Amino acid sequence: MWLNINFYDYEGNIALEILECRQLGDNTCQIKQIPLFAPNLALDDVVLFENENGVCYFEGLSLASGNSTVQIVELVENSLDKLYAELESKIPQLSFCFYNQRYMAVNIPREVVFDEIRSVLYEYSVLSLIDFKEACLGFI
Repeated sequence: MWLNINFYDYEGNIALEILECRQLGDNTCQIKQIPLFAPNLALDDVVLFENENGVCYFEGLSLASGNSTVQIVELVENSLDKLYAELESKIPQLSFCFYNQRYMAVNIPREVVFDEIRSVLYEYSVLSLIDFKEACLGFI
């Protein structure tokens, strides 16, 4: 199933992201796609939805997965490739989703020590290679 998530973007405009989910009950589903833009949601979160004429809309969080979502934009060409390789060495089960060649979202599983990932991201950010947003912090 597909879940419509309305949120405010960086400029304060209402935006829409549509995520793939697995329906669990009459009005609950589990997010099965890393949110690229929507804040405060992560892979495997269980959320409430409302079905309006066959279109499902996000209503709220039911059960947090404990995963974290980091959204990353590349400022210098090929930086994402290097960052991806470094993150992959620290997160064996790395899950990511690209919007385009310069923007990606990464799922940080709850089992991973987030501070180690954060230090790598800060390192790249201080060098002005990337910018990132901790869009959803799980159980860290």
